[in-house]
Amino acid sequence: MSENTIPSQKWYALTVQYQHERQTEKALQSKGLKTLVPVYRSRRQWSDRVKDIELPLFAGYVLCQFDLNDRIPVLDTPGVFKIVRFGEAVVALEDAEVAGIQRAVASKLPLAPWPYLKAGDRVKVEHGASNLEASGADCVGGAMRTVTGGPGAFAESIRIGLSQPFGVGNAHFRTAADAPRFVDTVFGACWRREVFERIGWFDERLRRSQDIEFSGRLRRAGGKILLSPEMRIDYYARPTLGGFWRQNWTNGVWATLPLACGLPLAIRWRHLAPLALVAGLAASTAAGVWTGILWLGWSVAGPYLAANLAASMQVAWRERSAALAFRMLLVFASLHLAYGAGSCWGCARLAAGRGALP
Repeated sequence: MSENTIPSQKWYALTVQYQHERQTEKALQSKGLKTLVPVYRSRRQWSDRVKDIELPLFAGYVLCQFDLNDRIPVLDTPGVFKIVRFGEAVVALEDAEVAGIQRAVASKLPLAPWPYLKAGDRVKVEHGASNLEASGADCVGGAMRTVTGGPGAFAESIRIGLSQPFGVGNAHFRTAADAPRFVDTVFGACWRREVFERIGWFDERLRRSQDIEFSGRLRRAGGKILLSPEMRIDYYARPTLGGFWRQNWTNGVWATLPLACGLPLAIRWRHLAPLALVAGLAASTAAGVWTGILWLGWSVAGPYLAANLAASMQVAWRERSAALAFRMLLVFASLHLAYGAGSCWGCARLAAGRGALP
């Protein structure tokens, strides 16, 4: 470690695009950041010869030293997905750990990655079935841990937005519940076999929202759905604002289209809130233009903007990043407006008689 290391700078592990560790390291170094990508030598048999090549010791990771309060330039680097976390907290590496890795590489001793699980290995699923038996629930699922799905200026902001109550409402499986609780739906669920015998299978007419419809049917039949937070499922979010908008538009459309099958409305208030927001914005704007009372156009937009700004500032304060406030403002607006506009379009299709599903 150099003697002029700034005290506030610590080492962190970054998840990066697989097989692009070296390119990502060079991009970080071009910003003046100190990095470490330890390598090992591996002998590979090619068609005409045997060759020794260097491969990353920690595939998909780059170690980088920076001030956590100034992490946005790091996360904006092409190839960088996220900073490694333990639960919801970003965790710095100990200087002694990094120094040990540097000494191991400098020693020229044989190094190789530890052989973890590989395709074909037998594993035991412990929590799902045992939680079903212990709780008496009909369905059990885990907490969703949202991770960045790729590099992008808004990738980290989108990840955060999908874990905030202001963004996703009372979707407890998204907002990291800290204790088991009965909920209206879960992600990546495990069901009792007799559930399907009692209420039937997933509705194959639906291209989306099958889980929402099935959970609604289970609740109406008196079934219980348990969220078990020790079960963790990684969800890779769209890394770009355009992809995020398109996904939420489609989700909004399919929040209403199941009505075309004659199915009961299974969505909850959090699914209807964006629809109410977009309808309210359209109605208040039209009323302002029609009456000439322009402030009517702000009767819905004003309170929403204030709430959005407050939630964005709260995230920026917690993450210690002023730049994050503006990005969260756009992410929350994209989530709510795209979903609400999609739901409005779905309702319009139903009203026009064009909501029939193939």
